[in-house]
Amino acid sequence: MVWLTLSPWVIFTNIFSAIIDIFVISFIFYSLYRICAQTKAVQILQGLFVFVLLYVIARILKLETFSWILDKLANAAVVVLFVLFQPELRRILIKIGQSEWMGKIIKKDPKKLNEILLAVENFHLLSVGALIVFERNVGLKNYIESGQSINGEISARLLMTIFYDKTALHDGAVIIKNDQIAAAACYLPVSDNNAIDPKYGTRHRAAIGLTEETDAIAVVVSEETGKISMAIDGKLYSNYDKESLRKELNKYLGYEPEEEEVLPDENE
Repeated sequence: MVWLTLSPWVIFTNIFSAIIDIFVISFIFYSLYRICAQTKAVQILQGLFVFVLLYVIARILKLETFSWILDKLANAAVVVLFVLFQPELRRILIKIGQSEWMGKIIKKDPKKLNEILLAVENFHLLSVGALIVFERNVGLKNYIESGQSINGEISARLLMTIFYDKTALHDGAVIIKNDQIAAAACYLPVSDNNAIDPKYGTRHRAAIGLTEETDAIAVVVSEETGKISMAIDGKLYSNYDKESLRKELNKYLGYEPEEEEVLPDENE
């Protein structure tokens, strides 16, 4: 009867607000699901759903003892969930805190990218294992500090020297920051995603693991096959060549195209 006394505009506003409310909540849950997809969090969420379902059934059937047990478990479950979901919660906060404008302040030199691509092409031809990480908006200070500080100019020769299997720095990742080689032999978090193809080794899992937790981009060259792969947002893409990799890195890292030299007109 209350609805009959309300004006059409108020009714429309209430319905519109309810629709927006449902849309926002649905979007949040969908975003959380996408972030947690293909990780151990999915199994935990499934178990949580079963727990809630049992709780609802116990309340409907008025199973007092069972409901009391579930109440006690629910109190402890809140703390347990925070512990279990710690990696996923950290990833969500990182995603929320990412800002595009920070990465656009520093203009990147395309000549440095050419040096990296030249090194990657040589790794591909010689089947030399390599892992090169590009820092974007999320800082990688902790991972940089885990390796050997270099802070040197990017060059194909230096990268090839680092990843030569007789050197002490070849095992680990090189991190590129502000168009410099910040560090080498860096330790990265290895992904525990069960959906990753078993054929991929530690290098590929480390590339995926880092890009699950940060917005970095990782380029991997397989030591066994020489294949070039790129990891971004926790996903691995393979079978790149030099030019296709250049396009991807230009797209995500914002390297400016090199300016072509303009020759004077012969008629002038």
